[in-house]
Amino acid sequence: MRALLDKIFRAGIKLCMLTGVTFLVTACYAPANPPDIYGDEYKQDHERMEQNFQKFTSGQSETAQELEQK
Repeated sequence: MRALLDKIFRAGIKLCMLTGVTFLVTACYAPANPPDIYGDEYKQDHERMEQNFQKFTSGQSETAQELEQK
């Protein structure tokens, strides 16, 4: 009886590990949706985010240059 339970538990653990790996591969490494399927609101938000990122990175470089000069 103990050996049968051990086999069942081992099979259950293997199944959980395999489904976890499958989930990881499909959820994390699947290709992203093409941007065309998103609406205009997404495109506007994306452009706004890119502009903010450019401002942030240019602001960071200026601050770093000021610190180096001091």
